[in-house]
Amino acid sequence: MSINFEYYRIFVLIAESKSISRAAQALNISQPAVTKELKTLEGLLGVELFNRHARGVTLTTEGSILYENIRDSVKRLEQADFEIAALRNLETGSVRIAFGSFNLLMDFLPLQKNFNKIYPNIEILSSVIPFKSLIAVLKDGKADLAVWSSDPINPEIESSGSFSTPSDTVNIKLAEFEDVCITNKNVSFDPSRNYRLSEFGEYPFLLSWAYSQCYGQMFNRTRAGNPKDIFLGETKSIFSILENNDYLAFVPKLSYRLTWNREQFYRIPLKERLFSTTYWISHKADSVPSVAARAFIKFISEQEVFKD
Repeated sequence: MSINFEYYRIFVLIAESKSISRAAQALNISQPAVTKELKTLEGLLGVELFNRHARGVTLTTEGSILYENIRDSVKRLEQADFEIAALRNLETGSVRIAFGSFNLLMDFLPLQKNFNKIYPNIEILSSVIPFKSLIAVLKDGKADLAVWSSDPINPEIESSGSFSTPSDTVNIKLAEFEDVCITNKNVSFDPSRNYRLSEFGEYPFLLSWAYSQCYGQMFNRTRAGNPKDIFLGETKSIFSILENNDYLAFVPKLSYRLTWNREQFYRIPLKERLFSTTYWISHKADSVPSVAARAFIKFISEQEVFKD
């Protein structure tokens, strides 16, 4: 027998309030409507569930049996309905995000803060996972989303995003940017023309260790080595040093766009083509992301910073 859950919910409320009118008030519906629902349930079960009195109602023998068997289930279903509604309305929830590098996590922190301004009750749990372990983390359910990049640091990864088989993950491309060459405002140059790197031979270079091998061959073709060249572990540290020192720095365009002190730097137009970075966000292909995870994907995908 298939019986509408709402009938059981109304029945339990009447039983606990011992009054059809009080049950109607609690449900914010009319008393005749509650009476009609109760009669429908009694008709479906073929028994009377309440004794009617002038001061209210009491359970019949059959009503007591029904109440004892369904009250806990009704309470659990009501609680589940409440919790699911909160998740659906993004009033609560969490998103576990695995980042393929620390630099990528640092780039996304401002975006995560903006997401939490809109959804303050959604908890973002971030972690940095070795790049080759990202898919395993998603498969094992230890992360809801993976944020990664195909770039010179991961030369085996093609820009098509084929670091896994299609059956493993759904890979959403956020953007593809060429790196940028920047300097501070003490370095003199004409922003209306494109330069060659060799024209800045007297300035030392500043870049991350991860990119040093990628750019090493290019540098060797364009200039002699400079003993003042600096290689750092974190891209964010480049901006701090560059602000007060005359260097040429090579950084991902996304990092440049999101740095808090961007107005302190100039972007130098170059004739040489720099390396490109493609940004992706992924989730398991064989499961539906949570409401909170889908909201995060949508929010990130719509950010102006990813539009060229």
